Amino acid sequence: MPPETNNPTDPLIDDGAKEEWARWEQTFRDAQPVLPEAAIARIESSIRRETDRLAVERSNRAPRRIWLWIAAIIAAGVVVVSVLKYRQSMDRGVPVANPVETVVRIRDQYPLDLPIESAPTTRPDTGPRALTQVVVEARSKSVQEGVATYGGSVRISAGPWRIACGRLTVFHGAGHGVLLSGAGEISIHGISGITRATADELTMDTENGDLKLSGHVKLEGSPETRQLQSCTISRTGSLRDTHP
Repeated sequence: MPPETNNPTDPLIDDGAKEEWARWEQTFRDAQPVLPEAAIARIESSIRRETDRLAVERSNRAPRRIWLWIAAIIAAGVVVVSVLKYRQSMDRGVPVANPVETVVRIRDQYPLDLPIESAPTTRPDTGPRALTQVVVEARSKSVQEGVATYGGSVRISAGPWRIACGRLTVFHGAGHGVLLSGAGEISIHGISGITRATADELTMDTENGDLKLSGHVKLEGSPETRQLQSCTISRTGSLRDTHP
């Protein structure tokens, strides 16, 4: 069989292929005088078919190779960009973002001068427990002239009390305690004798533990639910200064 191309100067073939082509061509020329014309025609037709087939295969392979090169270049570019972004984030000290973002909440503590007492347990040898700190958790915090303002799903824990509100301001009162002033969707659980309390505004004094509610106050409990304009709940859970 002749080489895969009928052009001895084709750069795709090496020197060995050129020599093979030259030998085959010389053999063909030497055989022409003794071969019948029909045989010569068949040989030339076979050579043309083989040449055409090889040309079609090369033309079909060329686009496929081009697309493979393009895909490889795109993949390499994606890898390079990812590596650069990772290095930039590490240089800034910012961790690479996860599919699920973790919200870091602020958590501050304020001491209570007088403890908030929890309700007695069902055990006969255990009385009310006294807890002596207020814990404030929120998504944001700002401080200006000694006044701290918390926002974003504020949660307050004071002994057994669990208080939720939209925003909270903490500042120093007349004594040595601090005042907590909250507003916005106030909800309170854990008060002895009250299942749930809601109000428009609240004020808590850490010096005496009093919790004052105002606005549209609703005290849910057994056997009845009370609606008031304002009231004060002491650190022991007693209710006073009620205004219907």
